[in-house]
Amino acid sequence: MRILKFAVAIAAVALSAHAEAKVKIVGTIAPGTQYVSFTGPNPYINDTIPLLGWLRVRFNRPVTGYFSGDGEVYVTSYDADGNYVWDDNAGEGGSILFTNERVRDVNFTVTDFPPAEPGGHIDASSTGFNYEFILYGLDRQVRYSITSIRPGAIPEPATWAMMIAGFGGIGGMLRRRRRGMLRLTS
Repeated sequence: MRILKFAVAIAAVALSAHAEAKVKIVGTIAPGTQYVSFTGPNPYINDTIPLLGWLRVRFNRPVTGYFSGDGEVYVTSYDADGNYVWDDNAGEGGSILFTNERVRDVNFTVTDFPPAEPGGHIDASSTGFNYEFILYGLDRQVRYSITSIRPGAIPEPATWAMMIAGFGGIGGMLRRRRRGMLRLTS
């Protein structure tokens, strides 16, 4: 019973972390529309290198097509005393292909800037991002939502099942061990 309470507590924490989405975009795409483009907030959840950014793109029914996003990333490097060292910018983005699917995660993580000097740090920022869908064969309207996620913070159902089974197995082993020790001492 304690294991079940522990698993429920972990699920509540994981779900509450997901509720704090930085990016939340919803909309619809009409039948016969193949290309949709719009501007939205950048997907990054931090302001240092590596910039971490993941979006979950979800449709109300399976679709086939392409989703992408791109924007400009600006970085400034400082030494250990806080003095300016260098700055740079680059176009960054991510994309994903849907093949008769409803949900996919898109990685926007930026790692291609040099590291900070020892003891220094790098600040990073980004402007709004341009997002686009290219969908094929839409015969009726489809709804979509785009939300920022923290990978690893929300395990998939199969991961939850393995974790709960593992806790159950450990509990069973401990119970057998205690019974075995009681027999040895009797």
